[in-house]
Amino acid sequence: QSNDIGPTFIRWGRSSCPNTSHLLYHGLVAADHRNHKGSGSNPLCLPNDPVYARSSVHQRYSLTWGGKLFGAQYAMQRRSEPYSNSFSGGDVPCAVCEAKGKKTAFMLPA
Repeated sequence: QSNDIGPTFIRWGRSSCPNTSHLLYHGLVAADHRNHKGSGSNPLCLPNDPVYARSSVHQRYSLTWGGKLFGAQYAMQRRSEPYSNSFSGGDVPCAVCEAKGKKTAFMLPA
């Protein structure tokens, strides 16, 4: 771990960081469903091993209240250069990276 802490950024569609940065974690992209209301509008990069809260309120209302998150997947209608259909339907990876530079704060969603 270096004392040269820098700003964080998300690399969508990748599970690694550029050589000029350091990997904090990699995971999968999640977002709201286009037909559901009540969720946030921005996609999230969720870790592969989240820690879920356990409470009576959570168990009681988790199916009916609040926004729900869904895993994002690639969708290709037809083959489009330079891409192939090989990843259509696959989960979208993401990586949270830390660049070298100025000091910053980071919150891990878990």
